Amino acid sequence: PGNVSGSFGGFVNATDRMSDPIGLSQTFDIDERSGERRAFGRSAGLELYLKKPLTDRLGGLLSYTFSRASRTFGPIETIPGYERPHVLNAALTYDFGRQLRLSTKFVYASGIPGRRATERGEFVFLGDDRSRPFVRLDLKVSKRWVASPNFWWGLYGEVVNATHGVQVVRRVCGASACRDEGPGAITVPSVGIEAAWR
Repeated sequence: PGNVSGSFGGFVNATDRMSDPIGLSQTFDIDERSGERRAFGRSAGLELYLKKPLTDRLGGLLSYTFSRASRTFGPIETIPGYERPHVLNAALTYDFGRQLRLSTKFVYASGIPGRRATERGEFVFLGDDRSRPFVRLDLKVSKRWVASPNFWWGLYGEVVNATHGVQVVRRVCGASACRDEGPGAITVPSVGIEAAWR
């Protein structure tokens, strides 16, 4: 109905002797020995996808994934350092007529799990002690002028991460508290000119 289509599916997978140095440590400091530690990985989830053509006056898409994953190496069983059980992406575009269009994109992702060190110096990740979720909103407005059937040009203004969302890359937990680490929020506004000829 309303020119909306969609799909729903699920997945289950398992990988033996996988190399996951970033997911097993929640750090990007990789050396020549990082790939030597192998784990057994499992994941399962459900995915929903809906779309309405972006060429319609009102168009958009919605995708949602619920998933869970685990890693086992030696006697340790844990979840990956960057497991995000809930991930939602939504985009909406509206044509006001006369080639004036407003677009927006929304992203939501669960927080990453907290990291604790074992007595052997290995890391385990706690799914019940996650960082704040990642939320981002992008906005774009564009106007086109059609000069001929073969040529058009336009102006646009956009803001990436208009909500100033912060991406946490590590959550380190001690005996009594956890702290989030990561780069500060980056918001990128831009104005541009675009043209096409065929």
